[in-house]
Amino acid sequence: MSSNIRKNNIIKVVSPKDNFSAKQIGSQDFNLDVTSDKVGHELNKVPLIKAYEQRYEKQNTFSPTASGFVIMDTVNNPKFPLKDVILDKGKYDSNFVLREYRRVYGMSPKEIFMPWHFQIELVEREYIIQNTRPVNYLSLFPEYRNRICICLVGDSTQDVYIPSLYTKIANMCIKPFTKSRINQVKEDIIYKVDPAFAKHQLEKHL
Repeated sequence: MSSNIRKNNIIKVVSPKDNFSAKQIGSQDFNLDVTSDKVGHELNKVPLIKAYEQRYEKQNTFSPTASGFVIMDTVNNPKFPLKDVILDKGKYDSNFVLREYRRVYGMSPKEIFMPWHFQIELVEREYIIQNTRPVNYLSLFPEYRNRICICLVGDSTQDVYIPSLYTKIANMCIKPFTKSRINQVKEDIIYKVDPAFAKHQLEKHL
């Protein structure tokens, strides 16, 4: 897969085979109008080929710990939306989510981490939580770089959540960090999901 980047009305084709980093490719390099939806979409597709997405690198970790949490979904998240991934199919779709992420954003099988730390999927009325990024790793979301990212597979504007979701997020994704003996993370949560996600139900378990 390749991505087209425009500079002074000239299209530059960027291939995943080109070993560019996100720092090397950006609006500052191409003088792009980042307010353009089209340009923003193209920039999102630039492959983030970095060593720390291919293997664990300690220099890409929180220092000393995360500043909080952010909860989002796969369809509406601010940087890596996956519009074709739908929840509530009654089957395990996480492999498809990974393949779709690689396809849409020009990743290869060498990039083994997802942008978020935890991925939550509903399978036959049971929420399955996966660790999809090293839990002490910086995230790929610039505005949430120092936060632990929790991502719901699906569209929070359409999905209906059952109570067990909030219990599991609290006890498996948040409290192990906020209630730890050392390097505690603040109980500071940003919600990038629809109000259908009942944050008061989550917070009563914290």
